[in-house]
Order: sequence, then structure tokens, then C-alpha cells
Amino acid sequence: GDEELLKDMDKGATPADQILAGQKAKEAGFELSEYVMLDLGGRARFKQHAENTAKVLNQIDPHFIRVRPLTLRPGIPLLEDYLRGDFRLSSPHERLEELKILVSNLEITGRLCFDHFMNGWYKDTRRSQTLFSQDYNGYKFPESKEEILALIEKGLCVDESAHLHYRDIMAM
Repeated sequence: GDEELLKDMDKGATPADQILAGQKAKEAGFELSEYVMLDLGGRARFKQHAENTAKVLNQIDPHFIRVRPLTLRPGIPLLEDYLRGDFRLSSPHERLEELKILVSNLEITGRLCFDHFMNGWYKDTRRSQTLFSQDYNGYKFPESKEEILALIEKGLCVDESAHLHYRDIMAM
């Protein structure tokens, strides 16, 4: 939803294009899922990414918003930027802050979903734990907005060293 990031990632679409396409898909009767990749703006642009993405999603009002963590793999240009030090990934708490900004600004009637196995958030002594339900149907808005914000606050209270970091996510 952020014009600068869409251009930098060579998505070939503007926020206006995204809005129009989403609205047309809904008008045509499609069930619409929009995907949000947390940390796509890295440390430098997580706030603008979250705010502008929320603005676009509010205009589309998709049936589902599905959260995915950024995963850098060989062959992806952003990985090269990361390895050179030109792109700095957010810390786990910064990712939660990005999500908090996004959720705080959402005014939708659809559902927010954390239904991918890579949406783990922190480690205990045995396995990764999730802050959010990984149910396919997610959380209904606006009814569950405060619940999600409370879960984010819970995550922010967990020591950052216990959170899954980029390297942990990449190893999944």
C-alpha cells in the first residue's frame, strides 16, 4: 500500500491500481484476500509502510487480510541489499510496532488473519509460540480490533531476546 515501497519492490502497480483492482474483484463477487508483508520497509520505513497500507486496505475493505513475515531468499534483490547493509530488518518489537500501527489504522469489516506457519512470534524452552490465532478465518473486524491490540501489547512485554528474529523465521 505504500507507493514508494511498491515502486522500490518493482511491483508494477500503484496504491490506486491496488485499490481499483480490489474494488473490482469484490464487485465481481470474488472473495478477496489481500496480503501484507510485515517488515517490507525495514527499520527505515516500517511506519510509512503500515500507515499507507492501512489506508489502501480501508478503501478496498477486503474479506481477508493475511499477514506474512518478510522472508529473504537467494535470488531476491532485497537479500542483496540486506547482505550489503543497505537494508536493515526490523527487530521483533519493531515488527510488532509496525503491526500495531497497521491494526490501529484499520477500519475494515473483514478479517485479519495470521494463518501462515511462519507467523510464530516467540520461543519458550520447547517450541515457538504464537501471539495470534493461526485460524484460517482469523479475527473479525471491527469486533476483534482491541483483542489484537492487546495481544500486540502482550508481545511487546515479552523480552525481545525471546522473540523469533529474522534468522529464526528464515530457518523455518
